[in-house]
Amino acid sequence: MITGLAVSAAEWETGTGWHLEEKGWCSGDRCVPLTPATVASNEGKHSTIELAAAMQRGLAIHGDVVSVGPQYGDALGSSSLAGAQVPDLTLVDRQGNPVTLASLVARRRRMVIHAWAPW
Repeated sequence: MITGLAVSAAEWETGTGWHLEEKGWCSGDRCVPLTPATVASNEGKHSTIELAAAMQRGLAIHGDVVSVGPQYGDALGSSSLAGAQVPDLTLVDRQGNPVTLASLVARRRRMVIHAWAPW
C-alpha cells in the first residue's frame, strides 16, 4: 500500500508490483529507465508523484491519503477507455424517483460517478 508522497523502493514494489533493478523500474518485461526524478533522495525515498507519472499510473491525493491507480494508456499513449460508452443507467433519487444518466446529461448537470469493487 502506498501511504505517502515519499516511499521506499520496497513500499512502491508492494503497492504497485514495480521493482527496482539496475536498468530501472520494472514490471514483467516492461522497464522505465531511471531518471533524476525516479531516483531516491538522500533519505532513500522516491517521489510517489514522479514514479506514478513515469509509470503512467493515475494518482489521487487528498490530505494524507494517496491512491495510486492502474496504468493508463499503452506504448502508443492511447487510452484503453477510448471510445468507451457508459450505458444509460437508471438510479433512484432521494425522493424515490427514477433518474437516468441521459436525463442528467441533457440537463447539463455535473456529476461524479463513483464505482467500487471489493477486489
